[in-house]
Amino acid sequence: MADLQTKSWIFLAIAFSSKIELANVKAISDAADYINHSIPTQEEMQSSINWLIDKKLITGNQNKYGLTETGKKLYSNASNKGNTIIYILNQIEKNIQNYA
Repeated sequence: MADLQTKSWIFLAIAFSSKIELANVKAISDAADYINHSIPTQEEMQSSINWLIDKKLITGNQNKYGLTETGKKLYSNASNKGNTIIYILNQIEKNIQNYA
């Protein structure tokens, strides 16, 4: 999986798993498995989370993560245009390129 695809995948997993409250790594990993039928490696999770925090798309607090206001807008824009997971993931990947 390409680097931006991985970041988009983890971003979407965080969006799904933190809708009610900040999500821990297990919840994010479970959501990622649901999205892609694959469990992210520790390296994929950590590098994506660090990159997403650096770009201010997610926030982290005591190993729990959620979307920032910018991240919520990115997710909202992607999900408002379509309702399938693959469509939303592709839209996130297109938009996340602006942060690379």
